[in-house]
Amino acid sequence: MAGRLIAVFGAFLCLAMGGPLAAKQVELSDLWRLETAGGGQVSPDGRFIAYRRTRADPVDDRYDSDLWLMNADGSEARLLADAWDPQWLPDGRLSYFISAEGSTRRVARTISSVSDPGPETAIAVEGASLGSIVPSPDGSQIAWVSSVERTSDGWPIALPSLPVDAKRRGGAVVIDSLQYRVGVGRYRSSDSHIFIAPSTGGAARQVTSGPWSVGSQFSGISFGTSVQWDRDGKSIVFDGLPQEAGSLDEALSSRINRVDLETGQITALTEQDGFWRLPRVSPEGDMIAYVGNEASRAAFAPRQLRLMRADGSGDRVLWHDMPDRIFQMEWARDGSALYASMNHEGATELVRIGLDGSRRVVATGDFRFYLTSIADDLAVGSHTTAHSDAEIATIDLTTGELNVLTNHGAGKDELDFASVQTIWTTAADGTRVQGFLYRPADFDPEQRYPLILDIHGGPDAMAGYDFDFRYHDFAARGYMVLTSNPRGSTGYGADFANAIDGGWPGKGEQMDLEAILAAALATGSVDHDRVYVMGCSGGGSLAAWMAGRTDHFAAAAVMCPVINWISFAGSSDATSWAYTRFGRPFWEDAQNWLDHSPIMLAGEIDIPVLFAVGARDQRTPVEQAAELYTALKVRGVPTRLLVFPDEGHGPWRGIPSDLMRLQIYIDGWFRTEGNPTFQDTAP
Repeated sequence: MAGRLIAVFGAFLCLAMGGPLAAKQVELSDLWRLETAGGGQVSPDGRFIAYRRTRADPVDDRYDSDLWLMNADGSEARLLADAWDPQWLPDGRLSYFISAEGSTRRVARTISSVSDPGPETAIAVEGASLGSIVPSPDGSQIAWVSSVERTSDGWPIALPSLPVDAKRRGGAVVIDSLQYRVGVGRYRSSDSHIFIAPSTGGAARQVTSGPWSVGSQFSGISFGTSVQWDRDGKSIVFDGLPQEAGSLDEALSSRINRVDLETGQITALTEQDGFWRLPRVSPEGDMIAYVGNEASRAAFAPRQLRLMRADGSGDRVLWHDMPDRIFQMEWARDGSALYASMNHEGATELVRIGLDGSRRVVATGDFRFYLTSIADDLAVGSHTTAHSDAEIATIDLTTGELNVLTNHGAGKDELDFASVQTIWTTAADGTRVQGFLYRPADFDPEQRYPLILDIHGGPDAMAGYDFDFRYHDFAARGYMVLTSNPRGSTGYGADFANAIDGGWPGKGEQMDLEAILAAALATGSVDHDRVYVMGCSGGGSLAAWMAGRTDHFAAAAVMCPVINWISFAGSSDATSWAYTRFGRPFWEDAQNWLDHSPIMLAGEIDIPVLFAVGARDQRTPVEQAAELYTALKVRGVPTRLLVFPDEGHGPWRGIPSDLMRLQIYIDGWFRTEGNPTFQDTAP
């Protein structure tokens, strides 16, 4: 598969490029040219880095990944396998997952040497959903997390007898849990559990079981699985709640656990109630670091980094009230400190945390660096900027020197991207707000350009030095694009992120967005009559809010939004989170729920609004957008509803051409201000 894709992709580039080209404006078809590199794992001896290379496949209209290998200095990058999730064993062997031919089963493979692969071992793995491979300390075993289908509906019934040849149809899914929607699936039909197997080949064995999933889940939303071996190889440490959530508080909880591999007994290591995740066992095996927050129903409870002994005793806080969550964390090879990726004011920094609680920023700048592995003196991770999508990079842990190793998105070298300016301004109440303004590559200060304000989702997320193909495409179409971090965003401290608690969307975020918009308008390059607003998820909710609360915009594009908090709470896969947003349940006091529901602004929205949602979206189901769409339709406000049948929670990651379609639809909506002629043609 990998070889065919590379051949097809190369032929496509030759046809599209026709040889070397001078820099040109971005076009939608350039999506096929841009690649990313991520998941970098450095070998135990520090000589090699294995990583994932991903591209949009123009033939099968999907995103496809391969496993690549290079020297630690970035030289001699080569295709290793049509595979994913590389993990090094302590003795230098490399394990990874591949797809089994003609089956939804997966296979874990181990090669003996990257320079001389020799014989492979294969381990059959059930389940299409897999977590990362984690080798035991001596390399003799590997562990991973895989989905396990539920086998009983929990309510056996006996139907009346039928003739021998009769075929029964229909059936009911019996639901008896608070969080029964998961991801893009309609109902929970499987759980995730730990498996182990010999790294030299052999049968896999399921270690955990039951109607619950390994891994931290906040209100049913997975934060990934974190599995770590104890140093004796006899037990595994993991995060999650080893029972099915039966209450709101349980659905907002996670703990650090140990499972004995011989008996299957699970022991809780954390005593403090809260949402605890990402355990990391120290190199000597005597300590476990982990992150999270104490039990809270706040919008953004203050995050902590904690440290305890391997048996759970001596628990203490290393870092209280962190400005954001930790994305990834690794021990220094000598156990002297921890290294973590963390957001700060649009950037994602690499931070060193000493065991005495001291902190030092190792590297920061106009980039985002997501740590994936550590060597003796080198951090490996994914690096992005506003002009370059994810590439493998290293950071020297002593000097902080950053070195970007890959350039697989080489198509970007021939493209003329938008320029990006960082803006700081002050809201009406004195709150400082940061934004990022994209200008067309051929920007002329004498012209006046239409402006799109794009609001990020979350709301606990952060816009910043990311590569966003959509923004560069809009800029090439003649727009300026403005994105920002209003209250509720992370990267500016817990108080800023928690300022929306009990009242979102609300006045604070509106003030911040109005301030950053005013700063952009003050540049003198914006056509004030052609200002538009858009957003997805939490950003979609705020886009609808701004459309009803302000008169700044000529049209809006509202994607995958929360529109009605009451109906959202009962139909989303984020049920528990929704039910804790406004203090009292709506049957006791509905006013606050309604005051912050954009559906209640239906009578105040007079600009054309385009809605877009994925049919498989369980975070913000189609009905959320449909409620406001229908109300505006009844009022006679120009509106359209786009439903993408094969997409989940956008904006659109599953099918490349759907992302292209969405760009065309939004451009047509804004350019004609609600009176487009739609044609769905392949670019």
